[in-house]
Amino acid sequence: MAHEPPITSGGLPEHTHIQKTKDALLETRVAGTLATTPDVQSLDISVAAQSGVIHLSGSVPDQRQIDKAREVAQSVDGVERVVSRLAVGRMGLR
Repeated sequence: MAHEPPITSGGLPEHTHIQKTKDALLETRVAGTLATTPDVQSLDISVAAQSGVIHLSGSVPDQRQIDKAREVAQSVDGVERVVSRLAVGRMGLR
């Protein structure tokens, strides 16, 4: 008989529930760090996490801010890798 992972009250395997919680906390930490970084206009940056990989999307005014956002996101403890789909464009238009 195969060993089945424990199931949470939400019906998800426990390891999946734990990873989703870790990813949600990581998203919050990265978004908060971006929001407090003076050289990054983060209002039009979306942050998503999946198994420690941060996905950035949205628009920023220039390439320098794309580079800075990637650098800042990568510096957050727990981030394995950053995938950027940020584009240079007018703010508020995604």
